[in-house]
Amino acid sequence: MKRMLMILLMISLIIGIGGCIGNGKEESVSKEEAVEALKNKALDYLSKYDDDFELVSFQSASLMAQYNDLVVYSSKYDANFNVHIKDGEKDEEMEFTDDYFTLDLVEPGSEYMNEIVREYLPNANTKIKLLTQSIKEYKDGIEDFVDYYNSKYFLIKLYVFDSTLSFENKSKINSVLERLKSKPIMVEFVQIKEQAKVEDFVKNHTLNEILESELPIKSLEFTISKNGEIEGTIK
Repeated sequence: MKRMLMILLMISLIIGIGGCIGNGKEESVSKEEAVEALKNKALDYLSKYDDDFELVSFQSASLMAQYNDLVVYSSKYDANFNVHIKDGEKDEEMEFTDDYFTLDLVEPGSEYMNEIVREYLPNANTKIKLLTQSIKEYKDGIEDFVDYYNSKYFLIKLYVFDSTLSFENKSKINSVLERLKSKPIMVEFVQIKEQAKVEDFVKNHTLNEILESELPIKSLEFTISKNGEIEGTIK
């Protein structure tokens, strides 16, 4: 009798272990499928942009992180950007945010600001760095840099590169600042060495590449607050 009970107990134990293993595999597969579905939804969300994307990495939401975080590669700009997904019980309740605009608006924004600056500094070449964290309405109300410039989200740092800059006579610099003082903005005027084809160099290199090159000599940085107050320091 005891022998029979032992056999039955062992059979029950084996079946239980097998069931746990099976459930574990099912849960693992189910989680992988959910992650793949989420990645596909992210790519569907990004289809509003005229670009080809490739997922670089995925980090699931946790107790410490409210959002699923994806790093995505942009073929158009040869650079990565971020997508954040907040889970919802239904698909329509999911929230997507991204910072693709930080890639998409840099070139047209630099050109737009360049036209403004060249009204006072005709030899200047500009680059911008976007400081805005997110724009929910991007490509859904805010279509381009002009829309962004006129929106509540506008917040940039403007770099003005010019070999003819004078930090002793700041009349032209002051004119640029007066023109821009209706916007909260950081402006750095960078005096650079004279060099042939400076415009091409600035246009074809990233901001970091320019700042780390031998071109910059010294700079003067200003911050314009929302109330139009201007503060500046020489670096």
